[in-house]
Amino acid sequence: MAIELLETYEDSELVPANATNDPNGTAQAAFEAKEEAAEAAKANGSSSNSSSSGNGTAVAMVKVKVEKERKRLHYVTLKVSKEVNGAVTPITPALVQGCIARNAELLRQEQVRRVNAEAKNGLESFIIDNRDRMGDETVEQVSTEEEREAIRTQFDAMEEWLYEDGQGLEAKAYHDKRKDLTSLTAPIFLRHAELESRPKASVQARDAINWTSTILQTWATDRPEITEEERERVAALCANFTTWLDEVEAAQAALPLTAPPAYLSSAVTAKLDPIEAEVRKLIRKPKPKPPKVAKNATSAANATESNATQAEGGKEGEGGKEGEGGKEEGEGGKEEGEGGGKEEGGGKEEL
Repeated sequence: MAIELLETYEDSELVPANATNDPNGTAQAAFEAKEEAAEAAKANGSSSNSSSSGNGTAVAMVKVKVEKERKRLHYVTLKVSKEVNGAVTPITPALVQGCIARNAELLRQEQVRRVNAEAKNGLESFIIDNRDRMGDETVEQVSTEEEREAIRTQFDAMEEWLYEDGQGLEAKAYHDKRKDLTSLTAPIFLRHAELESRPKASVQARDAINWTSTILQTWATDRPEITEEERERVAALCANFTTWLDEVEAAQAALPLTAPPAYLSSAVTAKLDPIEAEVRKLIRKPKPKPPKVAKNATSAANATESNATQAEGGKEGEGGKEGEGGKEEGEGGKEEGEGGGKEEGGGKEEL
């Protein structure tokens, strides 16, 4: 707390002696007498203790008491305290829910503040980054000086708005401003991106068409399950795509780089996708299964094979028996020969 006080105090001053004869004896009279003495001393060059009048007579000075006023500012530090009379109330569920609600509201406000700040910073970064890109050599190839100058003017105006009227707004306001700037820069940056991606997409598409034409010729002999009609359909798609690509490439070659493109790399991909999908479907087409054999025909074939096996086994058995009979006859003849020899030998002994 600051308190201003007006104080009165006594002081002494030198005044001419005749001023003390003032019947009222007021400080105002003494002050006026002092002023007159000072002016006389200044005019005549007298000292501070005496002065001369206009005719050279010295003026005696005396000291008198006067009252003066002054202002003083006093500072007092206040101590604030709060006293609650009565028992301390318990924490109720309602009090807890109220605290949680206030906390949730503070978090919500902080999230809103963060989102708004990010949107504002995003707009500012967009202006700074794209202003620098306007001076890129490749960007200058696909844009005119009038376009770039108009965009720079919009950037400057938006930046000025951002630091003046654009303070503390919601995120939507910054997003809308950024969309307005993007609508100006998007055509230029699209032409800049297509300057490289469009030729690359065309080369890749022609390679894919050539590969498809080659594999169609291979399928004619190696993949009989793929019919001629299916191959002709894919070949027709390839021919239509090649014709379209030749036309748009010729149209693009006739345009300046600052003009809107005749076709985009995304259009090349979109037209090539149906052909690739058809080729993938034919690659996954299963090969034909071998023809099925009827159950009766299988049983008859098995029976014939069984009979043939049995017949061959019977012939082998008969041949074995004949061999055994011949062996017996041979052994019998051997016995007869041995018997005759023995008898003849007996007769020799008799002789």
